[in-house]
Amino acid sequence: MNFVIAQWLGVATTVIALVGVQFKSINHILVSQILTNLLSALVFGLLGGFSGAWICVVAIVQTVTMFCFNRHSGRQTHRGILAAAFCLVYVLGTAWFYKGWGDLVSGTCAVLFALAVVQENSEKFRGLFLVNGLLWMVYDLTTGAYTNLMTHGLSVGSTVVAMVRYRRGAGT
Repeated sequence: MNFVIAQWLGVATTVIALVGVQFKSINHILVSQILTNLLSALVFGLLGGFSGAWICVVAIVQTVTMFCFNRHSGRQTHRGILAAAFCLVYVLGTAWFYKGWGDLVSGTCAVLFALAVVQENSEKFRGLFLVNGLLWMVYDLTTGAYTNLMTHGLSVGSTVVAMVRYRRGAGT
């Protein structure tokens, strides 16, 4: 039953992820990331992918932190400190939950996410998010999170579309 519930939650994650990456504002993108990480944590937890689940929970905390930070401050120095702190949390957590090479993949994804979320520029976010999505697809396969695989695959495609769309709009 957990498998079926996880797959349905993965479908909802897909919808939110596809729409979210198309937003122009970094704060709107961050809100969609909060929702997709919440649902992804549930999916991975239901499927026993605890290294992916805890990463998504920490990603929610980081994303909420950056959302609030963007609204109230803009100092680049603090962004770097936040990114370093969350990278450290992700590395330590990966070591704690480590059971196999898939956990190294999810840990790498977490570090990329930490670097993406602190970006002020949505184009830089998308570049890091693109690589992140490709690596999450590997983790999805190792945990049996097939709808998350679909989510990440479609998110990669949607990210490429957004990158082209916004670059084309900037050039005219």
